[in-house]
Amino acid sequence: MLNTLFKKTDKPHNIDKAIENSVTISLNPLIKLHHQARQLSFGTRRKVRSALSGNYASSFKGRGMDFDETRIYQPGDDIRSMDWRVTARTGQPHTKIFKEERERPVFFVTDLSASMHFATRGAFKSVIAAQATALLAWAASDHGDRVGGVVFSDKQHIELPPKARQHGVLRLLKTLEKLDSTPNDGSSVTQGLTQALNRLRKITHPGSLIFISSDFYHLNEEAERHFSYLSRHNDIVGVLIRDPLEVTPPPPDRYSISNGQNVSVFNTSSKKIQEKYHSFFQEKYERINSIFRKHSARLIELSTHQNIFDALHRQL
Repeated sequence: MLNTLFKKTDKPHNIDKAIENSVTISLNPLIKLHHQARQLSFGTRRKVRSALSGNYASSFKGRGMDFDETRIYQPGDDIRSMDWRVTARTGQPHTKIFKEERERPVFFVTDLSASMHFATRGAFKSVIAAQATALLAWAASDHGDRVGGVVFSDKQHIELPPKARQHGVLRLLKTLEKLDSTPNDGSSVTQGLTQALNRLRKITHPGSLIFISSDFYHLNEEAERHFSYLSRHNDIVGVLIRDPLEVTPPPPDRYSISNGQNVSVFNTSSKKIQEKYHSFFQEKYERINSIFRKHSARLIELSTHQNIFDALHRQL
């Protein structure tokens, strides 16, 4: 249903004309988002005073901490970092000092499959996913993190090991543009999100931050197993992208529905149809939300007609 266009049988189709300019992913607009991304933060505005605090202490597990040295305990030191062996040997309280890892891997899983090439307002879900990925990737790079990920469509998966500075971001953005413009030859599709998460398991290591931008329509049981494995040792943030039509049925009327090959009629005048329509999308949403809560992962919601920067800034 999602990769169809709704059109009234007796009137011009009701897709916004603006959508015509928002259906494909272009590199230059994604690069220009760097300026806005400088105002985007993953962490807290409140400074955390602790020898063990990381860069994302209030929202995420934070960067890894490397042992630096042991010194004599000073008032205000965190008692959790006491070095009890040295304390017992010397008879004086000592504490361990840790330094933050210089670079933390941040991975972006971006869904460009068929269901993402849809919208009735604003821009295609695939374009919104690319914009969200770009903003977050630029912000990660500005934090000093390494950027990598997995970009996938129905036909391809491209893995990107994390790279530092702008090199990692630009490589990711070029991959988004390239994969979005790759034509589908109509042959059998891949397992999409399931395969992407499986591949991600092979290139991540504990302590990574993972952003997954998708409509999560293919978050099946097998995909959830990979999701569960990744969530044990990493921070996961889901970016759920929805079109307004997936939340509220179109106004009562008769609509022709096409997937590009076949056409049928969808009558939203029927109360029964409207109830089924609403429950179909609501059940999917509740299942996605439940999976994220179950694995202590965070879920951010974006709509195809929103200002993406404002929505991310508010929810992060």
